Amino acid sequence: MFRYGIRRARGTAITTATITWDRLERLLSLVSHPYRYRLVSLLLEETTEPIPLDELVEELAEWEAGFDDRTPDPSRIRLQLVHHHLPKLEEAGFVEYDERSGTVVITPEPDR
Repeated sequence: MFRYGIRRARGTAITTATITWDRLERLLSLVSHPYRYRLVSLLLEETTEPIPLDELVEELAEWEAGFDDRTPDPSRIRLQLVHHHLPKLEEAGFVEYDERSGTVVITPEPDR
């Protein structure tokens, strides 16, 4: 078992939990892709309020521009998020993506 706490940017703990090594391994695997890692980081830095997908796409494009000489393509980033990365994070219980409102919110405690 491994004990961890998630902290916000201001340093106040929002949750402390115990996690098995298997779950920790799955968690690390989940955030091993730079987009998913950055997405979870952005959501943790913000509030528990839903964030528009367009805003997250913009943030990822700006972030990607710092690492790549090419101009990031927001439509490509959006497609990757909607069809690959958000479903993985949602399946793991990390985020909830509301297609109708086009918003993403982090879940306080993954339930899977």
